[in-house]
Amino acid sequence: MADDAAVTIETLQGQNALLRQILHGAMDSILTVDELGRTALINDAASRTFGYSSDEFLHLTAAALFPSNGPNGGDQEVVRALASRKTWFGEGVARRKDGSTFPALLFLSCVDFGKAPAPGEVQRAADHSGRAGAYSILYVRDMAEQQRLVDRLKYLSITDDLTGVYNVRYFWARLRYEYVRSIRYAQPLSCLMADLDRFKDVNDKYGHRTGDEVLQRVARTMSSSVREVDILARYGGEEFGIILPNTGAPGAAKCAENVRNAVAAADFSVGQAAIRVTVSIGAAVLTPEVRNEEQLAVRADEGLICAKRQGRNRVCVWSAEASEAIVLSPPKAAPNA
Repeated sequence: MADDAAVTIETLQGQNALLRQILHGAMDSILTVDELGRTALINDAASRTFGYSSDEFLHLTAAALFPSNGPNGGDQEVVRALASRKTWFGEGVARRKDGSTFPALLFLSCVDFGKAPAPGEVQRAADHSGRAGAYSILYVRDMAEQQRLVDRLKYLSITDDLTGVYNVRYFWARLRYEYVRSIRYAQPLSCLMADLDRFKDVNDKYGHRTGDEVLQRVARTMSSSVREVDILARYGGEEFGIILPNTGAPGAAKCAENVRNAVAAADFSVGQAAIRVTVSIGAAVLTPEVRNEEQLAVRADEGLICAKRQGRNRVCVWSAEASEAIVLSPPKAAPNA
């Protein structure tokens, strides 16, 4: 019997050691929470993630780890889940010791170790993690890194690889959104189409790598010439689209001229290559006759064609009344580009 007891104790000790290794080797934070909402046993990942030592955890409540802006403190969904003593899965915001927060994926289960302490029972903190009663086991996965990856992928999905401005897919999505919003709230909306003049000559003379660098710098110049709320996108090749929310004809013409002047005045020289480029811009304004976002973009493109035909380096606004493009501020001299 003694030998059997020794084997049993040795087996239990081995299993206990294995369980502790599993517990502390887990990548996710694991915390036990008693019936009063106080944390008890935690693993190493919890200390690393939250920044508290094992002893410090014994003086904390779940409300301190999962904050809320509410008057009672603590994320109420998490607090209610702990109080329910049922299996629960959800998301929340966790707070570290330094006050910073991170998005967390939470899984909750419950275990009962027997009779809970009587009300008012006083027990030392050192004994807190080993007393009888019902405990919630809370698994916390830090989603901050995953969220950063998701944000990065989202950024890459809507951004042009070369220029760093928005891509054509995002342009059409936002133009649709702004069109619907403008119709619903009776707000103005304008669209610009801009194309670099004779840019093929730059690529043919200096090579595509130089041309790519010029495109990048042109995009930065354009970006600094529009408002923060405007959407600048590379439409394709050396053509750019600009969405101007809450902007009527005067504002669209002014923005187009700002962009045109900024590009014309900039020096895009690369190495020994002295390079200057100009841009032609077509503009269109949302009117009752425009039935969808595609028609608005088509009108802006027709304005761009007019600007090219009129000598380049100028702005043409599509006129709804005249059903044709109107040339604005043509240069006094024909451009070189």
